[in-house]
Amino acid sequence: MPHGNFIDRWVAYASERTESPEIFHKYMAYTAVSVTLGNRAWLPWTNGKLFPNLYILFLSESASYKSSAISMIKDVIDEVDEGIEAPHDCTSASLANTFKKYKQGFIPVDEFEIILKAEEGHFSTVKTMLTSVYDCPRKYRLPYRVSQDIEGDKKFVEHPVFSLAAAITPHTFVKNASIEDLKGGFLSRFITVPGKKPKRSIPTPPGVDWGLIRSFAESLKRLRDPLFWDKDRPAEITDGARRIRSEWYNQVKDLMDTDPNYIEMANSVNRIRTYALKFALLHSIAEGKDHLVEEDDILEGIEISNTAILSLFRCMSNLEVTCSKDKSVKNIEQARETLRSYTKENPATKTILYKAIRHLYKRDADQIISTLADRKEIKIDYGPNGHQSIWWTGD
Repeated sequence: MPHGNFIDRWVAYASERTESPEIFHKYMAYTAVSVTLGNRAWLPWTNGKLFPNLYILFLSESASYKSSAISMIKDVIDEVDEGIEAPHDCTSASLANTFKKYKQGFIPVDEFEIILKAEEGHFSTVKTMLTSVYDCPRKYRLPYRVSQDIEGDKKFVEHPVFSLAAAITPHTFVKNASIEDLKGGFLSRFITVPGKKPKRSIPTPPGVDWGLIRSFAESLKRLRDPLFWDKDRPAEITDGARRIRSEWYNQVKDLMDTDPNYIEMANSVNRIRTYALKFALLHSIAEGKDHLVEEDDILEGIEISNTAILSLFRCMSNLEVTCSKDKSVKNIEQARETLRSYTKENPATKTILYKAIRHLYKRDADQIISTLADRKEIKIDYGPNGHQSIWWTGD
């Protein structure tokens, strides 16, 4: 990057002012580079272009200053793009307005729980919107439910390129995330970054140096100078860097075919492999290279991806343990109340109950309905056509 490496300078500045782990500031510095570039930087890819947009999730205990790291970099990004207003509530309507109005930008989310619980379901519009937009499609169509009042081609957004940073504690993550979120397409798009409570203390941190903030913003703005970065020209990977990535790629692919952990999380691991290229491209740009990804850039991207894969497995393990412990308690009790409210006065069909118990998959709902029938809290009647009617018979 012109005039020094923004990543290192930002980590040094931010670490003097907050007790957030340095790794948080590093990822936010990469995010700032990504947001500034928008759709200007890309690598040739199967479906056209691979943009270096990032979805980052800080996963650490309370008082580890996760939100501080996000808010600090937001000050810089706001100086780069003063006109962009990021959505804070992350509803489907606010996201749709942001996508169609700005096409590119940054979405900071202090509490990731808001998204995990968005609209009460795995296939909620918020999750599907973020899942789709992550891939920066050539033409993204806004969901019908939020675009039906929009006229004509305004329903479509061409190459939306957005980065997202969010924070959550492990307890809240395990409480609200599901295995389906993790193994499916949604959470597989996130780099989960674990962090520990800081051991160091800054009793009286220095205030914001707005002069330096504006200086950081000016450094980022130079990335948009056509003399430095030509957005119509793709970045290239050197033969040495390509060979390093291929060797690593083949090792991971072999594990995806043989290792139980990799097999179970193949979808997510496959997605994270693209981050090796994204961070390699961002590292190259931060180092001031001209459309060239070299060996050291690929090694940086591989290191980040390897760390992300290990974090992914820890998340999976924690979720599976919690789900196995809680399913008989949390899911049954939640479903029990739903069944009671829907079937106390009149019978309900399974189809209605499946729609009501949206936090469960069909097979889990069947298991819980069977469990409550064994407890004699519900009664199942079968009609002549085989349809089931479920009555509440408990207290």
